[in-house]
Amino acid sequence: MSITKAYEDQVAAVSAVMMEPDALPSSSVAINQAYQNSGHSVPLTWDGVVPSSRGDWMQTATGRAFYPLDPQPEEISIDDIAAALSKMCRYGGHTTRFYSVAEHCVHIASHPDCPDELRLTALLHDASEAYLSDVIRPIKPFLTNYTEIEQRLERVIAEKFGTIYPFPAIIKEMDTRILMDERDQAMAKPPQDWRLRGEPLGVRLQFWTPQVAEWEFLGAFYNVIG
Repeated sequence: MSITKAYEDQVAAVSAVMMEPDALPSSSVAINQAYQNSGHSVPLTWDGVVPSSRGDWMQTATGRAFYPLDPQPEEISIDDIAAALSKMCRYGGHTTRFYSVAEHCVHIASHPDCPDELRLTALLHDASEAYLSDVIRPIKPFLTNYTEIEQRLERVIAEKFGTIYPFPAIIKEMDTRILMDERDQAMAKPPQDWRLRGEPLGVRLQFWTPQVAEWEFLGAFYNVIG
């Protein structure tokens, strides 16, 4: 059997296992166990290499190996987070101008309504997207196990930087209020109601380039931690 055929068969097998109501693995080890329980061997990566018990890895901007299914605090870097978020456009890129996730985070963290003790939490509230990408809201609830993977990473990031998790209500509120500012300043005329209620956060988007967004994000980080 070819490597490609073996990989396709194993993907199909584990997908069937993972769709079972109780099959929600808490780590990459559990994912490999799901393969083994299905009667198949440990999963192959796309190129036929057997990954470690931590699952497969990605290379970060600073050249680190990062395992998204088994995140560890010592493998998380603020430089990687800043580099990735500064190049990542909000709304899946469907904006009238480039507007980064990094800029979005800086606006929330630097807003007067954000308590001083929560500024670092606000700045890093989307830090998991540096490793998992910015998944648009309409499909996120329908991605099997995505929320679990995201929340696990968010907890590890909070452990790394000493931030608050789960996110406080005021951070979630500000994250919703800024949507109105972004809708009005960064998007084309809406074809339907965004169904947002309350007052906008009242920020003026700057549309920083990736380089400026990275500098501003890192500057905000070091300003908060002193």
